[in-house]
Amino acid sequence: MKCWRQSFNIYLLAVLLAAGCETGGLSPTKDYSKLRIYMEGQESDGTLVRVGRDKTPIYVKAEPILTEEDVEGARVEENADGTLGIQVKFSDHGGIVLDMESTANRGRHLVVFCQFRPGKNTSDEAATELGKSLPWMAMVPIRVGLTGGVVHFTVPATQAEAQQIVQSINNSVAELQKLGN
Repeated sequence: MKCWRQSFNIYLLAVLLAAGCETGGLSPTKDYSKLRIYMEGQESDGTLVRVGRDKTPIYVKAEPILTEEDVEGARVEENADGTLGIQVKFSDHGGIVLDMESTANRGRHLVVFCQFRPGKNTSDEAATELGKSLPWMAMVPIRVGLTGGVVHFTVPATQAEAQQIVQSINNSVAELQKLGN
């Protein structure tokens, strides 16, 4: 039953994103994001995608293991090497799924898909284009089971782009929580 509810909420969010709602609905000035975490697949069971600005090819399985419905929040982090990263914290359910899937798939990668709809007040044109041109954002190698419900990944983005990505994820999470998810 959870699967049906999850699909329904995703479709409801998509309809609200596209049309808005007469009783307040989604703010036209806020950025919203679609976040999907996929497991690396093989040619026989996956779809070829190109990840990052360097367009690294990798096969991903057809269905995501986690979505924005499983997210509690995101934040920008500066990596030790000076690059920017994003930390995504998942709900209890998301943390369990992440732990089980990563433990069962050591040696593979998680592949991060993030596409966002910029609000009307978005002024950074380059950041706005990032969501359209670079939805397959990162690959996270799985060396050990990922416990704790947190995923860190490096993004090929400027500080402004990374902030916009995080804000759009957090806006979507807040809207889903309002919908009673």
